[in-house]
Order: sequence, then structure tokens, then C-alpha cells
Amino acid sequence: MAGHPPYIAGYEAAGVVIDAPSGSGFVTGQRVGFADMPHANAELVAVDADKLIALPADISFDTAAGVLLQGLTAQYLVRGQPRGQVG
Repeated sequence: MAGHPPYIAGYEAAGVVIDAPSGSGFVTGQRVGFADMPHANAELVAVDADKLIALPADISFDTAAGVLLQGLTAQYLVRGQPRGQVG
């Protein structure tokens, strides 16, 4: 990991947008999840807009935070490897 200790673990989370730059496609108060963003276990996280996923009301924060990185892993294993190779 880049940076200096102490390191804050975590690469996926869900929560509410506190401040969204204009043109980002997100608004303050919007429910979102994200994966592949370091320091996700911090109380506040600055997340790249291209890592955010808007959450529908029927998806809980716990569910979103628990499945996003696993979903990316599954996608990689299914589509990210040349045929015939197992990684």
C-alpha cells in the first residue's frame, strides 16, 4: 500500500454522500457503495466518482459493502482469464 503507517484497512464500503462535486453524477445524501478504494474502513472516505455505485433503497449498506469486491473477483475469474487457464 502507498502512504505511511498507520494504515487503515478496507477496500469496499457503503454509505451516504456527504459532498459531491458538480458534474460527478452524485448528490449529497445519495446512498452509494464502492469497491477497490483503499482506506474504506475510515469514518470518512474520499472516493473517486468512477468507483461509486448508486444503491437502490432495497439494498442495505451491509449487503452492498459485503458483496461488491466479491462480485468484482467473480467477474475477473469468469471473464478476466484467457480460456483454459485457471488462476
